[in-house]
Amino acid sequence: MKKAVFSIFLAVVTVLVCACSKPEPVGLARLPQKGEDGAYIGFNDIPDGYTADDALADGCLLIDITQKPNEYGVNVEDTRRTGGYEYWLAFKSAAEANIDAFLRIAYFIDGVGYYHDLYHTNGKYFMYELNEYGISGGKEFKYLRRLDGIVGPQKKEDCYYVLTDSLELTYRDVEWSYISSNFETVTKIPFKWLGFMIYFE
Repeated sequence: MKKAVFSIFLAVVTVLVCACSKPEPVGLARLPQKGEDGAYIGFNDIPDGYTADDALADGCLLIDITQKPNEYGVNVEDTRRTGGYEYWLAFKSAAEANIDAFLRIAYFIDGVGYYHDLYHTNGKYFMYELNEYGISGGKEFKYLRRLDGIVGPQKKEDCYYVLTDSLELTYRDVEWSYISSNFETVTKIPFKWLGFMIYFE
């Protein structure tokens, strides 16, 4: 009798644990995936019909924008939803402790997904991007830096997150690079702007 009761108890606990467990987040400790030709294949795990809700459940940093036309039919108004900021913090924390880390950023515009895979591996940062033009990126950088500055006549605090090899790069360098539309001639310091962070900080 005791064995039967224990078996039933064990079965109930197993069902409850399975029902309450969430899928593993895309999260930490994932290495870049390359095909035989050396091309990045990390985005191959994104299924057809993948949604913003799926991305959030999978542990992505999420930006979900739905546009709507104004009175002239131009898409200038939008509603925004963000989520997964805790995964960004976990990524930064692991990288700062020199632990390999991975974060997927999922950016949806009217249901169409664009993705960034951000890695910290062997003490280096790099990022791959998937958009309507295909897959790009993969350049290695030494640092993930937050560059703080003041913008506008209201003197509003602002920041850029960048990947760079330089500790000399400043907020003004990045700002002037965008104003000039020529990164090379203004700063002469290569960097990769993590533009998705404008929705969080």
